[in-house]
Amino acid sequence: MAQCEVLLISARAVPLKVRSKSMKQIIDAFRQHIQDSCGAVTTETVTLVNAATNDEICRPGRRTGILASGFLLDSVPVTDVDVNLLHDKSQEDALKLLQHHVAAAKAEREQATAQFPPAQRARCRAEAQLQQNSKEMEQIQASIVQEEKDIVGLRRSLEKLIQQIEAKHGEIKEHRERVELLREEEVLLLHEMEALRQRTEAEHAVQETLAQQVADERTKRMELKAACRHKIKKVEDTQNFLQGRAEAFEAEISAVQEELLGQETSTAALLAELSESQAEADLAACEAADAFQQQQQIASERSEVQLQHGELLEQLTDCKQMLEMKTKEDSASLAKWRLQYMSKLDAKIQARREWKKRHAAARAAPKIILEPVTLEPVTQKVEP
Repeated sequence: MAQCEVLLISARAVPLKVRSKSMKQIIDAFRQHIQDSCGAVTTETVTLVNAATNDEICRPGRRTGILASGFLLDSVPVTDVDVNLLHDKSQEDALKLLQHHVAAAKAEREQATAQFPPAQRARCRAEAQLQQNSKEMEQIQASIVQEEKDIVGLRRSLEKLIQQIEAKHGEIKEHRERVELLREEEVLLLHEMEALRQRTEAEHAVQETLAQQVADERTKRMELKAACRHKIKKVEDTQNFLQGRAEAFEAEISAVQEELLGQETSTAALLAELSESQAEADLAACEAADAFQQQQQIASERSEVQLQHGELLEQLTDCKQMLEMKTKEDSASLAKWRLQYMSKLDAKIQARREWKKRHAAARAAPKIILEPVTLEPVTQKVEP
């Protein structure tokens, strides 16, 4: 199957003084002919070249000519086409019409070459460079939009982590309340044990005074001792069971505390990444203001929750104060570092200026030429 190839370059920015309507009709007829007979006619490649830059978009060794519409067109040797390959009469007529159009194009290309000024070539080059710069600018804007989306995602993840931390604080508080209840029950049991001990001691005293009494009283006393011992054993078993439950609750509380510490470390890492991204961004001040407004909104929401949960008010206010102090400390340290850096930079610039002044003064000062001096040895007589 034959291959027909057409490469077009826009010529909107290359206006010519003479434009031929017949050439536009020729190009349209040629395109229609290529679409109709691309699978049956064997022709050579037709290449369009931008006349503004003289860049040929064609294979090596092709001959080129200039069309009146602002393109360079390869001379198409359609005479080399084997007419035997044509399958119908319409394709043969179209090929003859194409030969006629190419002959007319050869006659006009020299005239179009003389009318194409060099200034339009430079204009085409400038427009091509402008298009490339606009594409690069669009890519940069897309990257900036993506970075802003990433910052919004980090803020949302930070808010989710804060909510999870608050939920964990509530669970820890519930566990602590349960432990306090268990401790109160343990205290009550200890009081009961103390009362039982006092009773047993009183019974021992009564038994010592009534040791010599009737055997029935002695048997009653022994039965009372056995009952007391059984009750004490029961109380001790209950105490051991409650102590085991308290240890289990303490283990659960320690596990929750470790998990909370891990979440706090991850939250601190996310806060550090957020602070770095805010420091590198060009609109750090605007983002800080938005973050402060969000913190105020969160504080108002917390105040509404605090009205319902009175005991959680202190913890939430402490967290808020810590966050505000940290942001203030970060901003203060950043401002201090900037002032120190600018002072050091000013000192370096001042030292450089002084060094240049001294160097210029040393160059401008007259040079002192030292003449050679000859030294003669001096002999001194030493008297005995």
